[in-house]
Amino acid sequence: MGMLARYWVRFEDQTVGPHTLKILHDLPGFSRDTLVCPDGDKVWRKAEEVESIRALLDASNEEEVEEMLKSPIEKRRSERKRKAREEKEGLKRQEKEREEAEQQEKIKKMSSGESGFNPMWLFLMIVLGGLGYLGYGEWKKSQEPEIEIPKVEVLPFPDREKHWAWRALGRQPGDIIDAYGKDSAELITPDGTDRFQPGGDLGRWSRYEKVVILIPKPGADYGSADGVAAAASRNGVISGVGRRYEAIDPEDMPRLSDALPKSFAKKPSMRAENDNTWRMNWKSGREDWGALVMQNPSADEGIEDWRVKEYWVTKAE
Repeated sequence: MGMLARYWVRFEDQTVGPHTLKILHDLPGFSRDTLVCPDGDKVWRKAEEVESIRALLDASNEEEVEEMLKSPIEKRRSERKRKAREEKEGLKRQEKEREEAEQQEKIKKMSSGESGFNPMWLFLMIVLGGLGYLGYGEWKKSQEPEIEIPKVEVLPFPDREKHWAWRALGRQPGDIIDAYGKDSAELITPDGTDRFQPGGDLGRWSRYEKVVILIPKPGADYGSADGVAAAASRNGVISGVGRRYEAIDPEDMPRLSDALPKSFAKKPSMRAENDNTWRMNWKSGREDWGALVMQNPSADEGIEDWRVKEYWVTKAE
């Protein structure tokens, strides 16, 4: 099946879907042993027994996953860009070879006397000989290929670097515990219990090696409201951070501009998660930010008052 195929997913007594491979990759609790069934089929199999899903699970890094999840249109666009770049480099190479050939032809004519004797040529050769090593060095330098200096990438949403979740990325679990104190931080291992199942307060981090959970407390930069914050690690480095709120009424949840960098509220990419919840996403370099949000029904008419139920950021390793 192709990358656009959809699959039903079974978690114990719960069936969700149908989902594309892109959604399966981000689905909390999804693993090789999870049972899946192609949409329109009736046979359930383990995820690792489906070739396209197994390839996704065997991917060694996030870049490889992103390449696999590209749509045919995106792949054709990348291929066109690659061919255009190669064509441009080929034209530059041909132009350089033509200039070198013309230069060699001039030198050949000078040395063979095809253009007739001219005392000025003799004077020119004497001057060039006198320059010696300096002249040769300049010529050699001119033959070196031009090196295009890469431009410094300016990532969007620069205010994200002030957010506590961004500052936790790339650190070690012990650093997080030291920063917030052992009285409010606890290091645990995902164990498949209800907390790490879809819908659980730590379900998003079930595929990580270790998780530091942070209990809300007054003055903490991740907040004091009910719920839990988490910093998840792979290979000893924090590569996923998030915060979940236990409030049921949207009015009791924090505003989008208070929970996340304010610039996020100006440029969200969003889709409906269910009847009353939306998923927002933001991309910044190798960072993927996301949030589950709800509209506050108590807001004045005509005002979009987005309230955050959960947010997270992950970074490709």
